[in-house]
Amino acid sequence: MQSRLQNIFIIVFLSLSTFDALSSEKAKTDYHSINDPTCQLSLKKMDSDDKKYNKIFYSKLKERNYKLNESDKVIPGRLYLLSDKRRIGHGLYKDCSVQLVLKRAENNFKSKRDKVVDQRKVKRKYPRITRQGDERCRRALKEAFINIPTCKIPGQ
Repeated sequence: MQSRLQNIFIIVFLSLSTFDALSSEKAKTDYHSINDPTCQLSLKKMDSDDKKYNKIFYSKLKERNYKLNESDKVIPGRLYLLSDKRRIGHGLYKDCSVQLVLKRAENNFKSKRDKVVDQRKVKRKYPRITRQGDERCRRALKEAFINIPTCKIPGQ
């Protein structure tokens, strides 16, 4: 009886470990991505006072293989990113709201009618370490980048 239970345990353990290995391989290959011929991203220069916030912002874009073009000019068919950071609420500790919208331009100017590729808005109340809330904004930014896809150049 005991050897029978041991055999069942070994079979279940091996099947679960094989399933985990297969699912982790699939997660690596099925990462959220977008195909773009140049991977150039037009974006307005960051005006945040928090240098760590800016560093996180640019490093996340670099992780996702975007080449940055810091200007307000857009070219039809190219991607551009709109970012918005706000402190909202009342009281001593204000919440931080970060919104990222990735769009594809249809004309030589930014428009509300441009196709939205991906967007995410995150509002963070915690952690409440400082009254300024810089740590809340940094965490909200990291969470907002979850929906921004990795850029891939077709054929590479």
